[in-house]
Amino acid sequence: MTITVFDLSDGNEPMSYGEINFLVSLVKRLPAEPVIVNIGAADGVSTVAMLEARRDAFIFSVDIGECPQERANLEAAGLDTARVIRLLGRSQDIGKEFPCEADMVLVDGGHDYKSVKGDIEVWPWKVKVGGTLAFHDYIEPPRPANNPSEAYEAVNENLPVEFELIGQVDRLIAFRREDK
Repeated sequence: MTITVFDLSDGNEPMSYGEINFLVSLVKRLPAEPVIVNIGAADGVSTVAMLEARRDAFIFSVDIGECPQERANLEAAGLDTARVIRLLGRSQDIGKEFPCEADMVLVDGGHDYKSVKGDIEVWPWKVKVGGTLAFHDYIEPPRPANNPSEAYEAVNENLPVEFELIGQVDRLIAFRREDK
């Protein structure tokens, strides 16, 4: 039996159905054969969603751990695992050496202020003009105890002016890089 991304969520965690649908809509807007960087692989919910929506995408999946469940979920969904390359290490370190521009970067790695700020210092400049930069677990205070993410503060205080809001659904917010 083949699974879909909706089988990997309970409707709220790790991504809500609304967030999944918004992520899919963002990926569908990208040009042919998009390059996507997915920071924070975990179980691969976002990777499965993006590759289901765009089987022509090439995804760099970044995490500090191996996250074997991501590959298992890609296989269970019948998706081409050769279109996903795992990059092991801190996203900020990988970003400094990342050799190409991306059509989209999704930041869903470390959720403390320092980690998100570090991603903002590196990854926006890897997004092509017209491309998308998105953040998950963007939660305005007061936050629930089970999700102490500081992405809200880090994004609002550090996002470069070249990025304009596309939209937000639940905890997923997305921006487009403009040519300023």
